[in-house]
Amino acid sequence: AFGCFCTSHDRFALARTPEQCVLSGTVLNAVTNAGIPHALVSYGGPASGFRFTDTGGSFQVPDVPCSQYSLNVSKPGFLSERDLSPQFGNLFNPTGMGAVESDTAEQPWRRVQPAFFMVDAKPDSPPARLLLAPLSSLAGTVLDDNAEPLLGVAVQCMAVKASPDGPDYVPARTSRTDDRGGYAFLDLPPGDYVVRLAGEVSSTYYFVGSKLNPNNDHRGVQPVYYPGGD
Repeated sequence: AFGCFCTSHDRFALARTPEQCVLSGTVLNAVTNAGIPHALVSYGGPASGFRFTDTGGSFQVPDVPCSQYSLNVSKPGFLSERDLSPQFGNLFNPTGMGAVESDTAEQPWRRVQPAFFMVDAKPDSPPARLLLAPLSSLAGTVLDDNAEPLLGVAVQCMAVKASPDGPDYVPARTSRTDDRGGYAFLDLPPGDYVVRLAGEVSSTYYFVGSKLNPNNDHRGVQPVYYPGGD
């Protein structure tokens, strides 16, 4: 009798280790095009984990299976450019003209979500370019006509948004001045803003006849009455 032990070539092919690639990229400031150091990059796909970017904003994950990966990138003071587009939600206070809140208080609507990207890791793919938009801040001082600081003045920050009917004003932040008359609005998305005093945040509302004005001209200030004057 004659016997033969045979193994097909296809079985060896199926058992081969998947092709390995390098998952790499650079996290960049969308305004200055400079690398953002120490940004947290979490990746998911056939392999998962996280890396922090180096001083030049770059990261590298060697020896991962060649495939598509999802990346979540976070860095305090930055957000995804995608989040600046109106169709992806409102980063501002959804309650509108509500009570005045301290700008430093913990507010759920101010939490910035990580930026999301999809990248392909291939043998010849270049490092991914991941752009983050820097958040901004506005600060100032409220003084009276004698250049003395005003304490406890309600200050509102309004985002100026374009619309078919002209500029629209969206409430972004509210605060009150401190004992030196100072106020600050932190972590604002890039854009145009108007800062106003009092108005509706101090329970001043506008009426047309006996009805509340639904269009709200956003230019009012809290009434202050002097003898013989408006």
